[in-house]
Amino acid sequence: MGLKGCIVRNSISRFEYKKLLSSFERNGIKLERISLNEAHWHIQYGLRIARAVGTHIPREFLKYDHILGDYKRVQVSGSLYKCFLCGKGELPEHIVEFIKKITREDMEEGLCGTEDETHIIFVCQSCEEEIAQYKFKNILKERFGIEMEEIEHVRE
Repeated sequence: MGLKGCIVRNSISRFEYKKLLSSFERNGIKLERISLNEAHWHIQYGLRIARAVGTHIPREFLKYDHILGDYKRVQVSGSLYKCFLCGKGELPEHIVEFIKKITREDMEEGLCGTEDETHIIFVCQSCEEEIAQYKFKNILKERFGIEMEEIEHVRE
């Protein structure tokens, strides 16, 4: 969907700020501290998706984007959507087009941001290989009682 929301509070006290963060956590919104450069990347990434899919960019963001620093200098390249697992891996163009199609359909039906929105997981080639390796390890253990470490040890 892109940049989903923006919250701006003018003249907020430290106590009110902590209270706001706590309310997110109570409502199941996971927050984590990131660097300003990473925040700028996520902002540009969200804007890039919003523009490509045609979603609304929050009015508050447009009005107050100047307080975010020089986020416009950050360039986001590669596929429009990234790997669900690692967050950075590239996805093929046909997958990106499919995700855009599903997003637009969910937007038209008013499903975005609800429990009923479509959830599909796409992974990059690297993560797909890791998943395959993990499955292979489990198959060896479940079917033959062999640990992958034993096989690697034998190969050495």
